[in-house]
Amino acid sequence: MPRRIRGDAHAFLHTSVISRSVPKLRRPVDSMLVRSPENVRQRTNTTVILFHPDDLLAPPSHEGLPGRKTSDDYVTMLDVDTCIQDDTDILFNEYVLDGALRPGGALSLGSTEALSLLAQYAGVGLMFGVFDALSYPVFQNYLHMEGYQTQSYRVLMGMGWISKIFFGFVSDCFPLFGYHRRPYMILGWLICGAMCLVMAITPFPSPYYGRAGLAGTPLANLSTADRRFINDTAADHGTTFVLCTMVASMGYVMADCASDALLVDYAQREPVAIRGRIQTAAYLTRESFFALPMVLVGLCMNDYKYGGHFSWSVGPNVVYGVFVLPCAVAAYVASIWLVEKHIDGRKRVRDYVHDLWLLLQQSLVTRLCAFLFFQTLCFNYTSTVNMPIEKLFAKVQPLTDTLFYVVYQIVRVLTMLCVGRFMLEWPWRPTLAGGTLLLLLLDGTMLYATTWGVVRNEVFYRGLGALEGIPSALVLLFGGYAIVEVAGSGNEGLVFALLTSCSNIGMPLGVVLSKSIDAHFAVSLDDLARDDDSVKWQVTYALACASAVKALSMAFLFLLPPQKATVQLLKQRGHVNQTAAILVLTLFSIFYVLNLVGAILAVNPSTWCLRIAGGKGC
Repeated sequence: MPRRIRGDAHAFLHTSVISRSVPKLRRPVDSMLVRSPENVRQRTNTTVILFHPDDLLAPPSHEGLPGRKTSDDYVTMLDVDTCIQDDTDILFNEYVLDGALRPGGALSLGSTEALSLLAQYAGVGLMFGVFDALSYPVFQNYLHMEGYQTQSYRVLMGMGWISKIFFGFVSDCFPLFGYHRRPYMILGWLICGAMCLVMAITPFPSPYYGRAGLAGTPLANLSTADRRFINDTAADHGTTFVLCTMVASMGYVMADCASDALLVDYAQREPVAIRGRIQTAAYLTRESFFALPMVLVGLCMNDYKYGGHFSWSVGPNVVYGVFVLPCAVAAYVASIWLVEKHIDGRKRVRDYVHDLWLLLQQSLVTRLCAFLFFQTLCFNYTSTVNMPIEKLFAKVQPLTDTLFYVVYQIVRVLTMLCVGRFMLEWPWRPTLAGGTLLLLLLDGTMLYATTWGVVRNEVFYRGLGALEGIPSALVLLFGGYAIVEVAGSGNEGLVFALLTSCSNIGMPLGVVLSKSIDAHFAVSLDDLARDDDSVKWQVTYALACASAVKALSMAFLFLLPPQKATVQLLKQRGHVNQTAAILVLTLFSIFYVLNLVGAILAVNPSTWCLRIAGGKGC
């Protein structure tokens, strides 16, 4: 006879019910939760306890069974061996100990598998960090690009992130030499390293300001002698480096996408109580190494050409050359130390696409796609006046900017540590709402006070900006936890890439939206250099639009499931919506093309005046 197991058991088992309701069960069952002793490993004398779906949403109790007291109204106990061997109405899709989503056991963070995977995220953090770090001193100050052009550089730098769906599809369907992930990591790092080498040996254009003391002075106030030191074509010659940066970004994102697929595999092996630990460690590693290039750029690119006051500096070519090394190291680690199971053959593309189409039709997936897109678009909406305010009003020096960006990253990392240690089971919706309100408070205080001259201090400006690492980390992690719960076996690369691409595509689209809105205000660099009340009001209008859009992100929280258990329940119920799936694919394609076209037009000297590129019209 099967025996009943109390709440002190250690193993859990997830199954699904198909066909009719289980006999003796008075109401339909969509999901089952099993608690059993350690002999579940041998699958003998194990009790299966079937719960009504509503009980899965209740918090677990420490006494008895989860949710509420057991009752014959909604609990039936069967023997596992009987269920597996006999022709019953129950199909055991998977059984995993301790609530894990797949077998294998949680990965030790000190193991070779974990360290080699984290090394890939360290490389991604370094490359992402250096390209982002060069945005302000090189493209904003050295080349003197307009705000919308600098934003376009960021968009093109992020094109790889919104292209992850293609990399995920390729790594899932087309293994190389018997491996799905490792070869694409190596290939991605080789592409990134090659582009860095090209930028290292290509002569960089002369700076916009050819002499110290000219930065920030309106052209109308410069003497004829000083005008000779102004390179009006500096921004025009930066296009080559912008496009090379885009290709390099595609390379390290290819490696990141393959790493994400392995990350999903490892994360789903973790027990439900700690699921998200390896994922948090990966993000924490990436964010930690993201800060290192900031220090290098801040110390080595801080003379008058970059808007600083040092008496020495290194050229951009040197920095690009230095970062060929991390690409080579990451490729070496992937080829030598990364652990991946060798496979024979590959899945047919037709079958893979069919399975993907079935997945896309699930209401849970379309809900998450919509949430990640709209929440990212609104939460990360940034006015094009932010960087000019930093440069002209707050007068932030490159070194100060770098140091406080390091502080920002430290705040993000500490927040991630707290989340991984104490907040893995916090409710997702209230946490994200609180993070959004905190962002609005910090952002508004920093920008409005600086615009109207209440406080114009670089430490004040960047200090408040550093605290924005708290809401930023919360949004990144809690959105990512939902993605891991959805992915299945064999399609980890594409599913993770699809959902993260929906999130990533919202960010550059927010940039396109901000450029289009801010094009209606007089907020060019020459306008801001006047610094009169009319300009301040124009800046205020642009910032008010940004605050409204950020606040709108909270309106989409209803699309996010409350926590992990709800995600699994919705996934097992399997409600489908073909129309929503078609809509998601169509909108993704449109927004992808729109982002790409708008960003390329914005860095082309002959087309950057177009409104679609963020200009004021040609």
